[in-house]
Amino acid sequence: MSKAQQQETPAGSPTSEPVTSKDVIANAARYLQEHLSTEAAIAQLEEYTSQQPQLEIETIEGWKNGMYTREILIPQGALITGRVYREDYIDIMIYGEILVAGPDGVHHMAGYNICDGRAGRKRAGLAFADTRWITIHRCPDELEDPIEQLSFYSKAEWQTWRDRQDYLLVVDESGFTPEQIAHQVENEADRMNVDESEYGVMVATSKIHGLGMFTVLPRATGQKIMPARINGMRTQAGRYVNHSPEPNCVMSWHSPEVIELVTARPIEANEELTVDYRHSLQITRSGFPGK
Repeated sequence: MSKAQQQETPAGSPTSEPVTSKDVIANAARYLQEHLSTEAAIAQLEEYTSQQPQLEIETIEGWKNGMYTREILIPQGALITGRVYREDYIDIMIYGEILVAGPDGVHHMAGYNICDGRAGRKRAGLAFADTRWITIHRCPDELEDPIEQLSFYSKAEWQTWRDRQDYLLVVDESGFTPEQIAHQVENEADRMNVDESEYGVMVATSKIHGLGMFTVLPRATGQKIMPARINGMRTQAGRYVNHSPEPNCVMSWHSPEVIELVTARPIEANEELTVDYRHSLQITRSGFPGK
């Protein structure tokens, strides 16, 4: 967690009701909404505040019946960013007053609140009073460094981990072993190579698995990138595009002879291209529509 600023904390009992004027809350919420409305903006804030003097956050940890609890005290005036948790968790604000910015907007909370503890979410908070917060996580074993093993620093790290985990599920569902799939990927009997530069793509090391395919150019939704199969032969797109349960591309029949790799959303330059293998298998097995 990072600190951008800290004010003097007044003496008194824990805050259970709002203590900050409505105008101050409204102005702060407006600022957070304008500048921290996306997880990318929160990540940029975290990068900046990591270079500033850091605040030691009081932390209490515990384990009981396969659960790990992490309780923190956020001092008044602290601007913090949170970790990205691997799995859904129980998220409780015990007392205090805080503005929380995340992918679902900016929320003003005071007193006791039970929040939606969703995996893969990056948030930031601005405390208007000392705020005590506790999260509860599924954790069968006592870990040496639980916060590092149960969460990630960035959303991108979580997405890579999630894609790897779901890939293993796809492999298990398919009935093949990872070794059999790797052998099929490298099978030269149905391989053909095309000029990657002609399509604005490149094959490079992937954070998800082995080699992956990356776009050199930004792409719009619904844009054809390149053929993945031509007359049953797999191009680089048919061999190296990795899996994601939330892919940025899909495989689509273009003709009875050609399956195209097509964008499912806008894609930035140098972003890795992914498809959902479950959908791709269905497309390949079903054949060209109407054939």
